[in-house]
Amino acid sequence: MTILSTAFMFAGLFDFRNRDVLFVSSSPVDEVWIRSTALRCHAEGLQVEVVICGDRRNRADHILAPYRAAGIKARAGLSFAAAARIRCRLAVTASSSLDRRIFPTRARRFIHMPHSLASLHMIYPADAFDGYDVLFAAGPHHEAEFAAIAHARGLGPRVTYAVGYGKLDVLAQQLAGRGARAPGRPRVLLAPSWGPDNLLDRCGVALAQGLLAAGLDVVVRPHPLFFLDHAPVLEAIRALEQREPGLRLESPFTGDDAIFDADVLVGDYSGIGFEFAALRGRSIVSVDVGLKVANPAWQDLGLEPVEIGCRSRIGAVVAPVVEEIVEAVRRAVDEGADVQPQALAHILHGRPGGCAARATARIQELLTSDRA
Repeated sequence: MTILSTAFMFAGLFDFRNRDVLFVSSSPVDEVWIRSTALRCHAEGLQVEVVICGDRRNRADHILAPYRAAGIKARAGLSFAAAARIRCRLAVTASSSLDRRIFPTRARRFIHMPHSLASLHMIYPADAFDGYDVLFAAGPHHEAEFAAIAHARGLGPRVTYAVGYGKLDVLAQQLAGRGARAPGRPRVLLAPSWGPDNLLDRCGVALAQGLLAAGLDVVVRPHPLFFLDHAPVLEAIRALEQREPGLRLESPFTGDDAIFDADVLVGDYSGIGFEFAALRGRSIVSVDVGLKVANPAWQDLGLEPVEIGCRSRIGAVVAPVVEEIVEAVRRAVDEGADVQPQALAHILHGRPGGCAARATARIQELLTSDRA
């Protein structure tokens, strides 16, 4: 082997070019939130790389395909240490709890894009955002929460930009490419979240049966943690699915069809309810089960979580009683109630589809300011 060929092989294995922006996810499930911004940055001429960390056995080829098709270098299965060695000026992630001890990035600024429209201070651990210098806020509540968290934890100066919600860019594009749903029975999306008193564990099976008996088709889409934890209630849903042709179990790891086709969404405190309201402009039914709490000291900040304060702005809030939930769903279907734009303004900056443009503009500003 010649010296020249050896040099080319070495260059292929070790790429020392400095990226403008490294987009990193701690697992494949966190990738969709940064996708539109990564593609937009590349289209604007920035040097971009996308990395998904974690077990190499977690297949991510289909996730990386849009980046590779656009000519972006994209890799999966890297360790945090290996990904952190990638030379970059800015790093962007939608994964929480990636501080510089876990991910010692070389980037001058580490940017977080929240992967939920829900609150930052109640449903995440108190230190989940300590590692980020910049927040690309999905809504006005995130701006207030990030500032309060930084002050309470003595983190020093932090920067926040009103950007929007990257996942809605992807969903809005997919929705625009879909045809009308075939006529049929009204469809209800049950989208329970995690936690010790979530909707699915509390009454999910009985609720699905009640909705089916009321002449409604049902799609059950649990939070990803149900699948990762192999929750026993999933077996009960699968058994019911075998008996009931009007019921379908949808995994968040395999697609998003239900959010496009449902006439009404039933949730508890999950951010998907806000996603549905923003994307489809339709009201939701929120079931008043136990709060999702990962930070027991959330009340110390004096901020009401958006998933508590804004649920009644975008639909009905009902007790965890099957008959009451079914009645609220029937009313929502019959009335076809829409969510008013002023209600969405409390949870989302801009309209679905505009996040990537705003985020890329802020990234370009940060890159320019860092050169000064």
